[in-house]
Amino acid sequence: MTLIIDAGVPATAAELCERLGQVSAELSALTQSAFASFGHDEAAAVAAGVERVTRGVEALQHQCAGGIESGKAWTETGYRSFSRWWSVHTHRRQHTSNAIRLLARDLRDRLPLTAAALQAERLGVEHARVLAAYTKTEAQREQLLDEEMGEAFLVAQAAQMDVDVFSRVVKAWAVRTDPEAADRGWREQSAQRELFLSQDLDGTDIRGWLGHEEGQLVEEVLKGIIGVPAAEDERTPAQRRADALVQLCRSHLDAGTVQPGARVRPHIAITVDLATLERLVNATGPGASTCRQTSAFGGAVPPGGQGVPGPSGAGVP
Repeated sequence: MTLIIDAGVPATAAELCERLGQVSAELSALTQSAFASFGHDEAAAVAAGVERVTRGVEALQHQCAGGIESGKAWTETGYRSFSRWWSVHTHRRQHTSNAIRLLARDLRDRLPLTAAALQAERLGVEHARVLAAYTKTEAQREQLLDEEMGEAFLVAQAAQMDVDVFSRVVKAWAVRTDPEAADRGWREQSAQRELFLSQDLDGTDIRGWLGHEEGQLVEEVLKGIIGVPAAEDERTPAQRRADALVQLCRSHLDAGTVQPGARVRPHIAITVDLATLERLVNATGPGASTCRQTSAFGGAVPPGGQGVPGPSGAGVP
């Protein structure tokens, strides 16, 4: 199948839908390609091509959402929310539709260079979300207009970086632009952290929310406990994280460092002098009987059933 490219802008909704149908048919044909048979260079070229198309579709989606919302035609059938209208006609979850609406509005009203870069496939929608998230205060919006360190600068950086690196760059830009807002945001974010534990018939449901720093801390600790999974380890990543969290809690309880009222495994420390320790080693060494008893405290008892001599020479029963 060959897609006939028409550079003209559709004049009517019917023409637009017809051309969207052609694009959809072309995409359907492309999904039948033998992706697994490609060599490395071929696979890399295909992945980059798919990413370009994905960026184009994402740009079309947000351009469409922003335009339809501003056109107000969606209000004619009684919907009180554009997000609800979009969900009904796209079969998406409402929170997803709301996220599309918010980003589409930001691209339309205050991030024109970002919208143009998205349409030109120079960056992806994830980059655009980062820009929208860190450019909300009045000071940040004013800085966007700066010729040297404004929106044009950030868009140029987005075109050269993956989303994780770009997020750090934009966050640093936002903090430097409006430090008071950054400090206020950090305090508000810290105050929102929460953790819920709900008991039910099958177990415990755990959910919650942490800020970026707290979340990274927890993630690093769990990764350290998990280590490199063995080849025969068939647990899912989620199961490994759950086991690591339980292990972390159990180790903390065993350490005896929690509050006195917490449930801690019993810990008993027995202090002996060097002479007693030497007699214990001799009594249980290679020349001693291999048949040993165990005391009530979990310690080894020498052959004959007598207790280990204590510091005063008396046996401990």
